[in-house]
Amino acid sequence: GGHGQPHLPAGVRVAPLEGSQGLFPLAGDQARLVAETRGAPGWRNIPPWTGRHELRSIILLPLLIQGKLYGCLRVSSFTPGFYHQEHFQVARAFAERIAQALWNARLYQLEQHRARAAEELASLRNDFVASVSHELRTPLAAVLGYGELLQAHWDRMSDTDRRAKVDRIVVAANRQRKLVEDLLRETSLEESAPVLSRKPLSLADTVTRAAHTVRETYHGQTIEATGPANLMVLADPIQTEQILINLVDNAAKYSPEGSPVLISWSLEGIIAAVRVRDKGPGIPTEGREILFTRFGRVPGSRMRAGRVGTGLGLYLSRAFATAMGGSLDLEATGTDGSTFTLRLPVCTD
Repeated sequence: GGHGQPHLPAGVRVAPLEGSQGLFPLAGDQARLVAETRGAPGWRNIPPWTGRHELRSIILLPLLIQGKLYGCLRVSSFTPGFYHQEHFQVARAFAERIAQALWNARLYQLEQHRARAAEELASLRNDFVASVSHELRTPLAAVLGYGELLQAHWDRMSDTDRRAKVDRIVVAANRQRKLVEDLLRETSLEESAPVLSRKPLSLADTVTRAAHTVRETYHGQTIEATGPANLMVLADPIQTEQILINLVDNAAKYSPEGSPVLISWSLEGIIAAVRVRDKGPGIPTEGREILFTRFGRVPGSRMRAGRVGTGLGLYLSRAFATAMGGSLDLEATGTDGSTFTLRLPVCTD
C-alpha cells in the first residue's frame, strides 16, 4: 500500500517470502507488534523506514501454511504508538484468513496439476496400448496367415514352398519376440539404472555378429562393414551388439530394398566411433527431436513392406550407450540417407 500522510497509517502490505526476510529482524518469523520502532534496536536502519517516511508503528505477521513460512502481512503507520494489542489481535485473525486463502489456492493449483497429469497419463497409456497392439498384431497376422496356409495346403505344397512359409513364420515370430524384449528392457530401464558388465570388446567382431543377425532377417540385404580389425572398446558385449543390431536394422528397414547399409568404425582420440549409414529419404527437421524418445516415430516415415517398428530401439540404444560412458546421435541426414553414430570409450589396457 501507499505511505499516506505522516499522521495516517502507512498502509497494509502482503509480501511473498522472497524479500520478506528483512521484515523480521527481531525474532525470526514470529508475529510482532512494534508500537514504537525507535525503541526497538535495528528497525531504523532498514529502508524505507528512515527519513521523512520513517515507519514508527508496525504489526508484522507471518503467513504460515502447514507450519511453513510463505510470506508476511505488514501493517504500518508513520505515527508512533498508533497500534495497540487490539489492533494486533484483529490483524492476526486477518493474517490467518489470508494464509488459509493461500493454502486453498495452492490446493486448487495442485489439484489442477494432478488432473492435467492424469489426462496426459491416460493419453500416453492409450497411445501406448494402440501402438503396441498394432506392432504385435502385424507379425502375429503373418504367423497365423502362413500357419493356416500350411495347414490347409500342406500335402499340395512342395518342400521348397513349405520351407519358404516356415521361414516367413520364423521371421515374423522373431519380430514379435524383439518387440516383447524391447518392452521388457524399457520397463527395467524405467524402474532402475541399467546394470552393465563393461569389458574389453572387439568392435570388428561385434559389428560382424550384428550384421549377420540383420542379414538373417532381411534376406539378400547388402551390409558393407569397414574399420580397423584390432580396435577394442570397453563396453557391455550384449548391449553393444543390441545397439548395433538396432541401428543396422533401422537402416535396412527405412532404405529402399536392394540398397546397401554402410557400417564404418574408427578411432577418434580415446573414443571409438561407429557410423551406420542408410540410403533412406532422410529425417525431416520436425521429426529429429522425437527419434530418441519412448515410442518415438517420425511422422510420415515409410518402412519396407511387411516391416514393423516399436519406437523403442533408439530410445533404449541411447540409454545404454550413455550408461556405458558413450553416446548415440543422429550425425547427418539428407535426401540421400542418414548417418547414426555410436561412440564408446576405447579399451586402453
